[in-house]
Amino acid sequence: MKKIGLFRGQALYDVLPIEIDELATAFRDLGHDVQVVDLFAPDVNEQFKRVLSPPADFIFAFNGMGSGIRVGNQSAFDACRVLYMTLLVDHPMYIHDRVFPDVRHFQVFCIDRTHPVFLDRLFGGRVRARFFPHGGSQAAVPGRPFAERDVDVLFAGSYYDFEAQRSGWKRLPGDAVKLMETLAAVLLTAPERAQFDGIMEFWQSQGRVPDDALFREMVKLLPSVDKFVSGYRRLSALKQLADAGIRVCVCGDGWDRSPLRGAPTFTFEAPRIYPDLLALMTRSKVVLNLLPNFPDGSHERVFSAMLNGAVSVSTHSRFLAETFMEGEDVLFYRWDRLAELPAIVSQVLAQPERWKALAAAGQAKARAGHTWRHRAEQLITLADAVRKD
Repeated sequence: MKKIGLFRGQALYDVLPIEIDELATAFRDLGHDVQVVDLFAPDVNEQFKRVLSPPADFIFAFNGMGSGIRVGNQSAFDACRVLYMTLLVDHPMYIHDRVFPDVRHFQVFCIDRTHPVFLDRLFGGRVRARFFPHGGSQAAVPGRPFAERDVDVLFAGSYYDFEAQRSGWKRLPGDAVKLMETLAAVLLTAPERAQFDGIMEFWQSQGRVPDDALFREMVKLLPSVDKFVSGYRRLSALKQLADAGIRVCVCGDGWDRSPLRGAPTFTFEAPRIYPDLLALMTRSKVVLNLLPNFPDGSHERVFSAMLNGAVSVSTHSRFLAETFMEGEDVLFYRWDRLAELPAIVSQVLAQPERWKALAAAGQAKARAGHTWRHRAEQLITLADAVRKD
């Protein structure tokens, strides 16, 4: 039996706290002693001491939560010789300040295979980082029979005013503007390229190779480009469905300010906390997923849509294409052929009896290998391997 510490923080729509709770249940079901530390509780210090007395075999957290805890002038994890492992479920450009390359007992996991490459360049090869996929979650309520589901298409995500992002670039120095425009063009025209590739392509066109200091400065510009590209893609994909007259339920902030606000076949709802979103998936025939510039990665909504019996229609990624069979348990659409998206969705809605078999196949595959129970088993194996290094 292992002793495992889990850091439970806060996150948008309660996604990460609920996934920590699922991991806690999974580890306990596997026979391990689990100590959950609520990082926002008044007695957090006492909770942390219980994890360290005796020391846990490892501590796990999402997005580097609690990674900066120190004992004097030393990392608490090095001081106590406890392995800290974290899964970054956002691109590291947003949370690289929670990664500490000089901490020996520190392991980073990323949900896209291109992200460890980014971290390697950012920290000069001093970070242990590797790919580890998301897990999916099942709703507390049972799923409806496919033909009886009353939500044709579900999309969860907020509206980004991408033009406002871009207008902000104009106030930056000339080289920065050129970099951001080049990077945006690379990501929009070659969607399976990573942000890192776009950066290097820009500097190669300038006949230069950025040194470490310049690369770190460029990283500060990336979130604005990322939000621009994500916002543009979200609006473009949903506009295709709106123009085709497909009924879509959109859950997210800001859509009342978007060009789609008057779309007659669209229903706009406030964001749902994660359990309520999962319940809505059990009523949905199709769950539309737009990967946030993860060309070789995963997202929990792909797995969760499957677990809750919906047809998962997702942007293509190399990892998902290796994991699932297009047309058998998942449907992909591609940015360079976005006009095909309405036909892909319409075929499911027009022939639910035919496509319920695909939904069932996706559900079976997700249940067989992509729940947080499976990820818990994999984390134990990985922790043992890391500790032996």
